[in-house]
Amino acid sequence: MIRRVELIESTKDISLLTGLWLSPSPDALKPDWKIPDIVKIGLASQNPVKINKVSSILRQHGSQMAISSPPPEDAIKVMLRQLWEKRESDLISADSFRVANIAGCKSLLTFSDDQSVTHSLGLDTDVVALGENIDELNEPIGQPKNTAELLDILRLISGRTLAIKTAAAFADVQLRAILAIEEVRILLKLKQFEIGEYLDTIGFEAIGRFLGAIDFSTEVGAGFLDPNFMLRVSRIVAFSEPDTKKLVWVDPKATSSVLGDYFNGCPEHLVNWVLYNGLLTNNFIPFPL
Repeated sequence: MIRRVELIESTKDISLLTGLWLSPSPDALKPDWKIPDIVKIGLASQNPVKINKVSSILRQHGSQMAISSPPPEDAIKVMLRQLWEKRESDLISADSFRVANIAGCKSLLTFSDDQSVTHSLGLDTDVVALGENIDELNEPIGQPKNTAELLDILRLISGRTLAIKTAAAFADVQLRAILAIEEVRILLKLKQFEIGEYLDTIGFEAIGRFLGAIDFSTEVGAGFLDPNFMLRVSRIVAFSEPDTKKLVWVDPKATSSVLGDYFNGCPEHLVNWVLYNGLLTNNFIPFPL
């Protein structure tokens, strides 16, 4: 059954977003839950925004980050390639396979030899340009490395629909097992814009910094959204189709204030969900997904 549409039009409606995160337990995400003292959490990232955000979340639950460290990119690429080759179905597309499995690899590999860490949090984000038809080949977009790549990306994304996917995985380091993993997707549409308009507004700041060349967590970046296309926020579990029972729409005008941490690759709701459910259930998640 499809639930009625929940539309966030301003920060006054932001509580609607928490409705996405009330499962699997109706008691999930109690505001007063605490992380046990014996749990020492490492973050598989050295991104300052993610470090600050995760540190703030852990403090809310009576804990602190034990360590942050960059994930072993080469080892993750090897592991991901092996997982891809062993996948059980040829129907899984590469772009749907990547995000949650990369987050899982980060959580499993980054602190595998660090005895000071009991648990690890891995995060990953992809920006994908969708075809005009949903079945068309989707094109992942990375960070522009130079001016030429920036201009190519701008030509690609003007007027296009983008899917921004962020996954979080929470692992028991000693047991080498994932305890919780989840992915959230934001579907948005850009207005048609000229490259000159972008450069006059944003310049070359995106080079080496922003996936997809636009930081939608700022009002300037949100100004490139199609004002007539409501953003759609949904959770994706194990690469199923977005569950319409867990779908929230967001007015483009409220985007930067409501979804800022989502666009920064560290949604507070998502991090809270994997921490809480990973520690609460203590079940092992089959991996890869």
